[in-house]
Amino acid sequence: FVSVTLADGFISNPDHYLGFIENKGQVHDQSGNLRDDVKFVFAKNDFKLVLRNDGFSFEFTRSEPAENSFPESGELSDDEPEYLNADKPFEYEVNRIDVVLKNCNTEAAIYGESPLPDYLNYFNQHTGPAGITHVQSFSRVVYQNIYDHIDLVFFLERKNDRLIPHYEFVVNAGGKMKDIELACSGQDKLAIHRDGSLRFEMPLGWATSSRPQILSADRKFVATGSFVKNGSTISFARFKSEATESFIIDPEIHWGTYYGGIARDLTDE
Repeated sequence: FVSVTLADGFISNPDHYLGFIENKGQVHDQSGNLRDDVKFVFAKNDFKLVLRNDGFSFEFTRSEPAENSFPESGELSDDEPEYLNADKPFEYEVNRIDVVLKNCNTEAAIYGESPLPDYLNYFNQHTGPAGITHVQSFSRVVYQNIYDHIDLVFFLERKNDRLIPHYEFVVNAGGKMKDIELACSGQDKLAIHRDGSLRFEMPLGWATSSRPQILSADRKFVATGSFVKNGSTISFARFKSEATESFIIDPEIHWGTYYGGIARDLTDE
């Protein structure tokens, strides 16, 4: 099991939006090894959506003070805000669910679209003094021809003042819906609910993919799709379409946690 680390600080800000951050060498695992297979990361509070060359991952993180790193009461003094203790040792618990695109084209071109105006500079123990600078983020990421005549696209949509990630398979003329298979691992439970959504359960939280909508190439509603579960492998129920037509399979991603908010957990004896 390997956790993906970006940089300290920005993930805990609930109002900060960085889109899909490109990996220019700043992404590493908890042992300090570079993760070249990671192409983009969307990070919101204690949740990450990690885009790899062969699939994607959902990651949940909870932080707690390391043993003996705080006074016995576990409380910060009244005049000492929590952010001043950012350099004190914390222990992190991470849950991750991996979704692998079975038999996909691992050499597919993966690139960002619709760049956001801001960029990030990384300076930490892994980047060296020169840092890794001008790291851009995007509101869309495209996996071109991840299956034969099929693209995978991730994008963000604002709904009710929340940013909702989507992933959609664009099945172009000649593409075969049956080629798309998602091998899921790391979850405690994987189930299709009565509303047609796909739900992943972990000790720290849950993630769902809403029941997929089938759209035309110009994004008009065509049909309501369905997930098909075979053990831990997920596919999409096929529907009648013309071989010359292109269509889109479009689920939304939602998530939640089973612990407190995004602040670090401090005990109070």
